[in-house]
Amino acid sequence: MENSSKNVIITGANRGIGFELTKQFAAAGYHVLAATRKPLQAVALNELADKDENNITIYKLDVTSKLSVDNFGKTLAETPIEILINNAGILDTYESSIDDINLVDFAEVLVTNTISPIRVMRAAMRGLRLGNTKKIVNLSSFMGSFEGQSNGAHAYRTSKTALNRAMQIFGRELAEEGFIIMNLHPGWVKTDMGTEAADIDVVTSVNGLLKTIESTKLEDTNQIIGYDGTTMSY
Repeated sequence: MENSSKNVIITGANRGIGFELTKQFAAAGYHVLAATRKPLQAVALNELADKDENNITIYKLDVTSKLSVDNFGKTLAETPIEILINNAGILDTYESSIDDINLVDFAEVLVTNTISPIRVMRAAMRGLRLGNTKKIVNLSSFMGSFEGQSNGAHAYRTSKTALNRAMQIFGRELAEEGFIIMNLHPGWVKTDMGTEAADIDVVTSVNGLLKTIESTKLEDTNQIIGYDGTTMSY
Protein backbone atom coordinates (compact mmCIF):
# COMPACT_ATOMS: atom_id res chain seq x y z
CA MET A 1 0.00 0.00 0.00
CA GLU A 2 1.34 3.46 -0.87
CA ASN A 3 0.98 5.75 2.14
CA SER A 4 3.62 8.39 1.43
CA SER A 5 1.11 11.24 1.85
CA LYS A 6 -0.19 9.91 5.17
CA ASN A 7 1.17 11.52 8.32
CA VAL A 8 1.16 9.54 11.57
CA ILE A 9 2.16 10.99 14.96
CA ILE A 10 3.81 8.55 17.36
CA THR A 11 4.65 9.68 20.90
CA GLY A 12 7.42 8.00 22.87
CA ALA A 13 9.00 7.08 19.55
CA ASN A 14 12.55 6.69 20.85
CA ARG A 15 12.33 3.19 22.34
CA GLY A 16 10.35 0.01 22.81
CA ILE A 17 6.98 -0.25 21.13
CA GLY A 18 7.12 3.40 20.01
CA PHE A 19 10.40 2.87 18.19
CA GLU A 20 9.17 -0.29 16.48
CA LEU A 21 5.92 1.47 15.50
CA THR A 22 8.01 4.23 13.96
CA LYS A 23 10.12 1.70 12.11
CA GLN A 24 7.19 -0.33 10.75
CA PHE A 25 4.97 2.63 9.81
CA ALA A 26 7.87 4.23 7.94
CA ALA A 27 8.54 0.93 6.15
CA ALA A 28 4.86 0.82 5.18
CA GLY A 29 5.25 4.17 3.44
CA TYR A 30 3.79 6.51 6.02
CA HIS A 31 5.45 9.80 6.95
CA VAL A 32 6.14 9.37 10.66
CA LEU A 33 6.15 12.41 12.93
CA ALA A 34 8.22 10.81 15.68
CA ALA A 35 7.85 12.62 19.00
CA THR A 36 10.27 12.16 21.86
CA ARG A 37 11.12 14.06 25.04
CA LYS A 38 14.88 14.22 24.36
CA PRO A 39 15.58 14.06 20.61
CA LEU A 40 19.34 14.56 20.95
CA GLN A 41 19.60 11.49 23.20
CA ALA A 42 17.45 9.32 20.93
CA VAL A 43 20.42 7.79 19.12
CA ALA A 44 18.65 4.84 17.49
CA LEU A 45 15.74 7.03 16.38
CA ASN A 46 18.08 9.57 14.79
CA GLU A 47 19.95 6.79 13.01
CA LEU A 48 16.65 5.42 11.70
CA ALA A 49 15.56 8.87 10.51
CA ASP A 50 18.89 9.43 8.77
CA LYS A 51 18.42 6.22 6.80
CA ASP A 52 14.92 7.21 5.70
CA GLU A 53 14.76 10.98 5.98
CA ASN A 54 11.74 11.29 3.72
CA ASN A 55 9.62 9.13 5.99
CA ILE A 56 10.60 10.17 9.53
CA THR A 57 10.71 13.63 11.08
CA ILE A 58 11.69 13.90 14.74
CA TYR A 59 9.95 16.36 17.08
CA LYS A 60 10.72 17.34 20.66
CA LEU A 61 7.67 16.63 22.81
CA ASP A 62 7.24 16.23 26.55
CA VAL A 63 3.69 14.91 26.83
CA THR A 64 3.49 15.95 30.50
CA SER A 65 4.22 19.61 29.68
CA LYS A 66 1.28 21.77 28.57
CA LEU A 67 3.68 24.26 26.96
CA SER A 68 5.52 21.54 25.04
CA VAL A 69 2.30 19.95 23.81
CA ASP A 70 0.77 23.31 22.86
CA ASN A 71 3.89 24.22 20.86
CA PHE A 72 3.82 20.83 19.16
CA GLY A 73 0.19 21.37 18.20
CA LYS A 74 0.91 24.84 16.81
CA THR A 75 3.82 23.50 14.75
CA LEU A 76 1.58 20.91 13.11
CA ALA A 77 -1.61 22.99 12.98
CA GLU A 78 -1.77 23.07 9.17
CA THR A 79 -0.46 19.51 8.63
CA PRO A 80 -3.09 16.88 7.80
CA ILE A 81 -2.77 14.01 10.27
CA GLU A 82 -4.21 10.60 9.45
CA ILE A 83 -3.30 8.76 12.65
CA LEU A 84 -2.30 9.82 16.16
CA ILE A 85 -0.72 7.09 18.29
CA ASN A 86 -0.53 7.90 22.00
CA ASN A 87 2.21 5.49 22.99
CA ALA A 88 4.23 7.36 25.64
CA GLY A 89 3.63 6.02 29.13
CA ILE A 90 5.26 4.95 32.39
CA LEU A 91 4.87 2.11 34.89
CA ASP A 92 4.92 2.48 38.68
CA THR A 93 6.49 0.08 41.14
CA TYR A 94 4.73 -3.21 40.57
CA GLU A 95 4.66 -4.40 44.17
CA SER A 96 3.29 -1.98 46.76
CA SER A 97 0.54 -1.77 49.36
CA ILE A 98 -1.79 0.79 50.84
CA ASP A 99 0.71 1.24 53.66
CA ASP A 100 3.68 2.27 51.53
CA ILE A 101 2.28 3.42 48.18
CA ASN A 102 3.80 6.72 47.03
CA LEU A 103 0.92 9.00 46.08
CA VAL A 104 3.22 11.54 44.40
CA ASP A 105 4.42 8.81 42.05
CA PHE A 106 0.81 7.63 41.66
CA ALA A 107 -0.22 11.10 40.49
CA GLU A 108 2.72 11.25 38.05
CA VAL A 109 1.59 8.00 36.42
CA LEU A 110 -1.97 9.33 36.09
CA VAL A 111 -0.73 12.54 34.49
CA THR A 112 1.53 10.70 32.04
CA ASN A 113 -0.77 7.84 31.10
CA THR A 114 -4.24 9.42 31.31
CA ILE A 115 -4.09 13.21 31.14
CA SER A 116 -1.24 13.49 28.64
CA PRO A 117 -2.87 11.42 25.85
CA ILE A 118 -5.94 13.66 26.12
CA ARG A 119 -3.73 16.75 26.02
CA VAL A 120 -1.87 15.51 22.93
CA MET A 121 -5.13 14.51 21.26
CA ARG A 122 -6.57 17.99 21.81
CA ALA A 123 -3.43 19.64 20.44
CA ALA A 124 -3.54 17.44 17.33
CA MET A 125 -7.26 17.89 16.61
CA ARG A 126 -6.84 20.59 13.97
CA GLY A 127 -4.47 18.40 11.96
CA LEU A 128 -6.61 15.30 12.50
CA ARG A 129 -9.66 17.16 11.20
CA LEU A 130 -7.68 18.00 8.04
CA GLY A 131 -6.89 14.32 7.50
CA ASN A 132 -9.06 11.65 5.94
CA THR A 133 -8.60 8.67 8.28
CA LYS A 134 -9.10 10.51 11.60
CA LYS A 135 -7.78 7.66 13.73
CA ILE A 136 -6.68 8.17 17.33
CA VAL A 137 -4.89 5.16 18.81
CA ASN A 138 -4.14 4.77 22.51
CA LEU A 139 -1.68 2.13 23.66
CA SER A 140 -3.60 0.85 26.64
CA SER A 141 -3.47 -2.50 28.42
CA PHE A 142 -5.69 -5.33 29.52
CA MET A 143 -4.33 -4.44 32.96
CA GLY A 144 -6.79 -1.54 32.82
CA SER A 145 -9.77 -3.81 32.25
CA PHE A 146 -12.13 -4.61 35.11
CA GLU A 147 -11.81 -8.24 34.03
CA GLY A 148 -8.15 -8.25 35.00
CA GLN A 149 -7.80 -9.96 38.36
CA SER A 150 -4.07 -9.69 39.17
CA ASN A 151 -2.68 -7.26 41.73
CA GLY A 152 0.06 -4.64 41.94
CA ALA A 153 0.93 -1.72 39.62
CA HIS A 154 -1.96 0.20 41.18
CA ALA A 155 -1.27 3.51 39.46
CA TYR A 156 -0.62 1.97 36.04
CA ARG A 157 -3.81 -0.11 36.12
CA THR A 158 -5.86 2.86 37.32
CA SER A 159 -4.38 5.16 34.67
CA LYS A 160 -5.21 2.74 31.86
CA THR A 161 -8.75 2.16 33.15
CA ALA A 162 -9.33 5.93 33.19
CA LEU A 163 -7.79 6.31 29.73
CA ASN A 164 -9.97 3.55 28.31
CA ARG A 165 -13.12 5.15 29.70
CA ALA A 166 -12.25 8.70 28.66
CA MET A 167 -11.42 7.67 25.11
CA GLN A 168 -14.57 5.56 24.89
CA ILE A 169 -16.61 8.67 25.69
CA PHE A 170 -14.63 10.87 23.28
CA GLY A 171 -15.12 8.19 20.63
CA ARG A 172 -18.88 8.40 20.91
CA GLU A 173 -18.83 12.19 20.87
CA LEU A 174 -16.56 12.43 17.81
CA ALA A 175 -18.09 9.60 15.79
CA GLU A 176 -20.29 12.00 13.84
CA GLU A 177 -17.14 13.70 12.54
CA GLY A 178 -15.81 10.36 11.34
CA PHE A 179 -13.24 9.87 14.08
CA ILE A 180 -12.21 6.34 15.01
CA ILE A 181 -10.78 6.16 18.51
CA MET A 182 -9.32 2.85 19.64
CA ASN A 183 -7.70 1.50 22.79
CA LEU A 184 -5.19 -1.21 21.91
CA HIS A 185 -3.59 -3.86 24.10
CA PRO A 186 -0.09 -4.59 22.70
CA GLY A 187 0.30 -7.79 24.69
CA TRP A 188 2.95 -8.41 27.31
CA VAL A 189 5.97 -7.31 25.29
CA LYS A 190 9.71 -7.80 25.81
CA THR A 191 10.71 -4.15 26.32
CA ASP A 192 12.33 -2.18 29.15
CA MET A 193 8.86 -1.88 30.68
CA GLY A 194 7.69 -5.42 29.93
CA THR A 195 11.06 -7.05 30.74
CA GLU A 196 12.50 -10.17 29.15
CA ALA A 197 9.97 -12.30 31.05
CA ALA A 198 7.22 -11.08 28.71
CA ASP A 199 5.30 -13.29 26.28
CA ILE A 200 6.10 -11.78 22.89
CA ASP A 201 8.79 -9.72 21.18
CA VAL A 202 8.20 -6.16 20.08
CA VAL A 203 8.22 -6.99 16.35
CA THR A 204 5.37 -9.49 16.77
CA SER A 205 3.35 -7.00 18.81
CA VAL A 206 3.79 -4.13 16.38
CA ASN A 207 3.13 -6.30 13.33
CA GLY A 208 -0.27 -7.01 14.82
CA LEU A 209 -0.86 -3.46 16.01
CA LEU A 210 -0.19 -2.00 12.55
CA LYS A 211 -2.64 -4.41 10.92
CA THR A 212 -5.25 -3.67 13.58
CA ILE A 213 -4.82 0.08 13.26
CA GLU A 214 -5.19 -0.01 9.50
CA SER A 215 -8.18 -2.35 9.49
CA THR A 216 -10.25 -1.12 12.45
CA LYS A 217 -13.52 0.59 11.56
CA LEU A 218 -15.84 2.71 13.65
CA GLU A 219 -18.09 -0.21 14.54
CA ASP A 220 -15.12 -2.12 15.99
CA THR A 221 -14.15 0.43 18.62
CA ASN A 222 -16.35 -0.40 21.62
CA GLN A 223 -13.81 -2.84 23.09
CA ILE A 224 -10.15 -2.97 24.00
CA ILE A 225 -8.58 -4.54 20.92
CA GLY A 226 -5.56 -6.82 21.26
CA TYR A 227 -2.54 -6.70 18.96
CA ASP A 228 -3.81 -9.94 17.42
CA GLY A 229 -7.24 -8.49 16.67
CA THR A 230 -9.05 -10.09 19.59
CA THR A 231 -11.48 -7.95 21.56
CA MET A 232 -11.60 -7.62 25.32
CA SER A 233 -14.19 -6.16 27.65
CA TYR A 234 -13.67 -2.91 29.50
